[in-house]
Amino acid sequence: GGSSGIGLATAEKFLKEKWRVVISSKNLENLNKAKKFLKEKTNNIEIYSVQCDISNRDEVNSCINKIITEIGQIDIGLLNAAAYSPNKTQEFNISNYEVLIDVNLKGTIYCIEALKTIMEKNKNGHIAIISSPVGYRGLPTAGAYGLTKAGLINLAESLFFDFKKDNIKISV
Repeated sequence: GGSSGIGLATAEKFLKEKWRVVISSKNLENLNKAKKFLKEKTNNIEIYSVQCDISNRDEVNSCINKIITEIGQIDIGLLNAAAYSPNKTQEFNISNYEVLIDVNLKGTIYCIEALKTIMEKNKNGHIAIISSPVGYRGLPTAGAYGLTKAGLINLAESLFFDFKKDNIKISV
């Protein structure tokens, strides 16, 4: 999720620090706009973009491999792509849960899987997962979103111990 919000702001900060940055998004138009904005705002040409739908496991693996072969090693993976769809009617809607679980939870897991494979080989890396305070406490209309964010918090805290042996830092 590098075309807006937290992902875009973080990319801008890293580029100003002279890092090489790859942003991704499912939406190609937003991705191209973000890349142009970042180039103009930071004067850093080390900004790359890759279109990726993280809810598709094969596409995630393909995108990670493309980054490695065409751009270079991944030292830090910042995973912040998210879908948010508040249930304004407060009716239980399973399709809303499925969409948010596919993007926010499964998509992040697919990214972790692909990044871990690369980082294991390098015996180094950092996977940072962006969650939300709603992951700690339920809020009205945010059942599906809160569920996925709570899952990410728990996942990161659990994987911290599992990944430590491979010198891969994981944080939330």
